[in-house]
Amino acid sequence: MPLPLMAIAAVVSAAASVGGAVKGGIDADKKRNIEQQLTFLNNEQKQKLEKQLREAKSEQERLKILGDTLNVIAAARVQGLSVVQVEKEKTKKQLLIVGIVAASLLIITVLFISRKK
Repeated sequence: MPLPLMAIAAVVSAAASVGGAVKGGIDADKKRNIEQQLTFLNNEQKQKLEKQLREAKSEQERLKILGDTLNVIAAARVQGLSVVQVEKEKTKKQLLIVGIVAASLLIITVLFISRKK
């Protein structure tokens, strides 16, 4: 499914804002990493970040805004990963219970059939 034109424009605009904010102090690898991190923001968050970066008075203030945003993204990702891990554990327990019940039914069925003969 192709990305909507507005989404592409927002990402390009956010990347341009980030590029302007970090133009002097960060090398290309770090800049690319930051741009990848920003892909996790929704359109509303990207617009808010762009506005804050435009309103910032100094390079240091822009870097602080960008750092705070990246910290929020990292915290959200960690929380998301912890939720996934909890769900995996829950699924494991459910599969174990289903396996035990299925094995018990199989043993009961085998015993029942062997006693009938």
